[in-house]
Amino acid sequence: MNKYTTFNTINSVLGKKHKFNLPFSEEARALICRCDSEQMHKIMFELYTTRNTSDESVKKSIASVKNETKRIIGFGACKD
Repeated sequence: MNKYTTFNTINSVLGKKHKFNLPFSEEARALICRCDSEQMHKIMFELYTTRNTSDESVKKSIASVKNETKRIIGFGACKD
């Protein structure tokens, strides 16, 4: 499935759940689409709860999700 199709699907599902749709800029959409589908869902869910889609809030959400998914495998080495 195309990343933009996945983005639109997640946005549609979350829009129905929260009963409103958030407007995403092209830059925000491109940043979110760089992530895998599970991360996209977490990022967009966080954005829907804060109701903020500014580029700064999108970058902060992505950073928090990316840090959350890193696992320490020993001696300070991390694996995504």
